[in-house]
Amino acid sequence: MDAAGSDVVIQAGQVSTKVDINQHNIQLGTIAASLVGACLLLFKGGMLHLSTLSEPCAQAGSLLVHGSQWETVLFSVFVGMAMAIHYMLPKPPAFESLQNEVQSLRAQNAAHMTTIDELTASLDVSQAEQQDSAGENEEMKLKLDEAEGEMVNLEEELALSDNELCVVNAKYAERISELQEVKGDIENLLGATKIGVLYLDQDLRIRKFTEAMTDIAPWTQADIGRSAEQFSYEFTQPMVAACKQVLMQQQQDEWRQEVSHDGKNFMMRVLPHTQTSTNITGVVVTFLDVTEKVLQKRDYLRLIEHANAPIFGIDNKGLINEWNRKSAELTLYSKEDVMGRNLVEEFIIPEFKNAVRLVLERALRGEETDNFEFPLATKTGTRVEVLLNASSRRNADEEIIGVVGIGQDISGRKETETQMMRVAEELNLLIDTANAPIFGIGINGEVNEWNKKAAELTEYTKEETLGRNLVREFITPEYRKAVATVLDSALQGKVTANFEFPLFTKHGRRLELLLNANPRRDAAGEIIGVVGVGQDITDRIAQEQEYVRLIDTANAPIFGIDSNGLVNVWNNMAVTITGFSKIEVMGRNLVEEFITPDYRKSVKEVLDGALSGKESANFEFPLITKGKKRVEVLLNATSRRDGKDAIIGVVGWPGHYGEECTGAGVHAAD
Repeated sequence: MDAAGSDVVIQAGQVSTKVDINQHNIQLGTIAASLVGACLLLFKGGMLHLSTLSEPCAQAGSLLVHGSQWETVLFSVFVGMAMAIHYMLPKPPAFESLQNEVQSLRAQNAAHMTTIDELTASLDVSQAEQQDSAGENEEMKLKLDEAEGEMVNLEEELALSDNELCVVNAKYAERISELQEVKGDIENLLGATKIGVLYLDQDLRIRKFTEAMTDIAPWTQADIGRSAEQFSYEFTQPMVAACKQVLMQQQQDEWRQEVSHDGKNFMMRVLPHTQTSTNITGVVVTFLDVTEKVLQKRDYLRLIEHANAPIFGIDNKGLINEWNRKSAELTLYSKEDVMGRNLVEEFIIPEFKNAVRLVLERALRGEETDNFEFPLATKTGTRVEVLLNASSRRNADEEIIGVVGIGQDISGRKETETQMMRVAEELNLLIDTANAPIFGIGINGEVNEWNKKAAELTEYTKEETLGRNLVREFITPEYRKAVATVLDSALQGKVTANFEFPLFTKHGRRLELLLNANPRRDAAGEIIGVVGVGQDITDRIAQEQEYVRLIDTANAPIFGIDSNGLVNVWNNMAVTITGFSKIEVMGRNLVEEFITPDYRKSVKEVLDGALSGKESANFEFPLITKGKKRVEVLLNATSRRDGKDAIIGVVGWPGHYGEECTGAGVHAAD
């Protein structure tokens, strides 16, 4: 019966009947009779056990509680009858087995119901998972849509990048073409300049070399990859040492050194080879043939060593920085007396100060002056008349840094012959110190002199160096012992010449100097220190140019001949005196065309003697001028030698010259 109490459900096994009790009471009787009859038939046939009526009975009990009075009576009769029949009738034989089957079916049904419940739960879980998966799928779809959008954007960016790369590649191709052209231009330039270039890696193995290099060393393409140390050329050892030094320093500074090979002289430069500003991958070695310049320099050195003239120099402030022995001899002022003092203000007599100052200022502007006569005041108050050639003094960059004055003592011409040898020694000292750094130390090694060239080269001012120990603070560790030995020897009175050592600049750049160390003495002759005169090897070219200017502006005719007697040197004074220009005399026979017949034999003997190594001094002979006049010349003939010291010609210069006169005229040449 349901909650309203109006319906009754009666089940027998799997059969159920629904009866509306509220219709008519007759129906209740009919139902009861039908049930009793059915039960009797079933009992009789053995197909119904009373235990199966337990549930209907229970339902009948419910009717008893909730039904009407008639309903209660009828169901009471029905229950009683059913109980009687249950105990009266014998049980059928198949009842037990049927009961077992029913229980088994019930157990199976319960198991099936459990399985159904589990399947239902699983289904619920699956549905929940399916719902979660659907959410995840939706989220994944959103992500895929977003990724697809990003892919589209990426494709667009890649397309733009591809276009940009095409533009960049085109620029690179253009740049590569330009670099190839530059490479070709550089190779053509190196070939035109005849400069040998050698490229070595960090292990000093040959990477490549220019064609000009094969004229110096017979290398072939088969030598690429071989170590430079395997070759035994004259320049190999200094080249390898310089390359190792450059690689060890790991700096951008170059190394310069003069080397010799097969009778020739080369200026060797070693520079680091870099791919970036700091990554040094090897070295580049260049060889410039300077054989002719070296020979010229040697000729100039011999020429100046035998010149009979005072030579001095001033810086761009007018302070004396050169003073040779001839100058000291004429004025009685020693080098120590004048160095650093103003030439015009302290050594020129008052009435000539303005004129001399003007000449020197013009030379500082590049306007050189020849044959300017002025007096020098001596230490005793007398005056020495000097005929001056003022030449501009330049550094390696062609910047004017001072003036060199080459004078001639016109007040003491008669003493020229006796002073020639002394002047040669003075000029030798001058050449060693020309355009060179000069320093001085006391007996304890402290710097007490530091000229402007030393300051210019090292970048240390005089104030920064005075009082500091030269060896300990300015010489590289590997050279300290050697330099100290040279300076100690000078303090003992021993002069050292051409000692090579390095100095470091204030900013770490290494300079190679060629040193002459001389004892410095006081007025009593006691050694009080050392004066060192250095030569910066990198300025050789500038010095050679200066020597050329000295020859051209010398206040005396100077000429030179080769081994065949043909003229190959002819200075400006020779042009002035003879009237023959350089073009007119170069390559012509000096004796046959420019010497009077009566002197040809004697002059030829003098020149032949010099060609055999026998030099002559003060040989008098006449030169024929272009106007057919004769000029009397006092000749010094010196042998000219090549790099192997073989005589290749003669350099001649006069100690005195003048025109031979009788009465009012000049004798014409024969």
